[in-house]
Amino acid sequence: MKYILILFFFLLPFHAFLITFLKCRLGINTDIIRFWKEIILLWLFFYTIFFVLKRYKWKISKIYEWNYILWTITAFALVSLIYIVFPFFILNFFDYLINKWWNFLDLAKDFLKTDKFKAWVLGYKYDVFFLFAVIIWYYLPFLRKNIRLYIKSTSSAILIILWIFLPVYLFSDIQSFYSFFWYSSDVSTYNPNWCLTYSQNVEWWHNRLQTTFWWPIRFSVFLTVFYFLYLWLVLSSKKIKEDKKKYMILIFSFLYFTALFFSYTKTAFLWFFIWFLIFSYFTYTKVFHKIITKKFLSLSLFLFSLPIILILSLKRDLFLHIWAMLNRLENLKISLEMFFYNPIWHWLWIAWPASQLWKIINYDSPEQSIYFSEKVHKFLPENWYVQILLEQWILWLWLFIWILSVLWVYLYRIMINRKDYLSIWFFSAFIALIFMANFTHAFEESATSYLFFLLIWAYIWENLKRKNKLKKSF
Repeated sequence: MKYILILFFFLLPFHAFLITFLKCRLGINTDIIRFWKEIILLWLFFYTIFFVLKRYKWKISKIYEWNYILWTITAFALVSLIYIVFPFFILNFFDYLINKWWNFLDLAKDFLKTDKFKAWVLGYKYDVFFLFAVIIWYYLPFLRKNIRLYIKSTSSAILIILWIFLPVYLFSDIQSFYSFFWYSSDVSTYNPNWCLTYSQNVEWWHNRLQTTFWWPIRFSVFLTVFYFLYLWLVLSSKKIKEDKKKYMILIFSFLYFTALFFSYTKTAFLWFFIWFLIFSYFTYTKVFHKIITKKFLSLSLFLFSLPIILILSLKRDLFLHIWAMLNRLENLKISLEMFFYNPIWHWLWIAWPASQLWKIINYDSPEQSIYFSEKVHKFLPENWYVQILLEQWILWLWLFIWILSVLWVYLYRIMINRKDYLSIWFFSAFIALIFMANFTHAFEESATSYLFFLLIWAYIWENLKRKNKLKKSF
């Protein structure tokens, strides 16, 4: 089990690269293989269910006693699951009343083969699966004994990605490099279940760094969340000498900032600096027990503003392209129109990324067909909370935010009590992730959401266990 999880933490950042190589270079059918990470997660999830039921002697009431976050996650997951099949039953209910049961079963079998059903399942994966990680780590104590090994595994993957793909991007022909692995030469495109494009572009055909990920934004969000993970490993290591720690941190930071810059992702770049301010503030006040003076605040603001000024002066056209900002506002406007047009829900396939699979939208009403074909086709709201609102309604958006709020509160309490680098990293990274979700689909990348939520809950559990606060904690 331990080695499977170490491999899981290491391979997940390489997922898009490996699937493209297997499918497009070696010609292997990856329809099932591409879900290897979900298969592992589901296997752990169902093993957790069996483990917990056996532990509590199959008394479900004891499992949920005082466990409010488990109640909320279960409600969110179950209703999201119902959304997959509920539309089918609504559309075919009268047919079921009129015709015989086996006719209805035939309709159900046909429905399971449609692209619409596949898109709904994919939407469920994106909206819910990373919350399974919370439940898994909550109940399987033997998985939490090797957290440092899992962190080392992911950090090793990040280092390999930066050492190999960043020099290729800076000093080589990236199209030729990626074409060896059979990436598509079509720039700035994406077709589901097919070869990834070698590059996404911004103004004047500048290639955006995406490394082993299928989208530069996914790569930059992953880097932003996991940056301090490596720093914590170095700072907390007793085997590395103090003088070597400085050089290791400087080299990694240089690679990180270079990679983040060439991803040309405004959201990740902005929130890294805000995250850095949060991390620096709590490190300065909690770890070093210093008081924030006006002089220190002025110097920090200057150092914070300087790189932003340099970027805006040297590469402002790449980071401040007005059309992208106007497009985001237009997407929010369309989202509001869609919500008021149908304030209940629009099903799990409606918004990016699940909408990529469902290209043809059919409605009985011609007005609906025209409206949705113009507004919804491959719709990208660029806001995860708006996506949940459109797909699952207000109540389930509230449940989702409540889950995040509980995790936020406990990470903050642990940080205040422990006052070390790791607790500050978890709190700062979590803030960065949930706020980046306001401007992009931050939870869609499996390497970010699965790994981060596995680590978050393992960390919360161990700290609550020390304080003997597990009972009535949630």
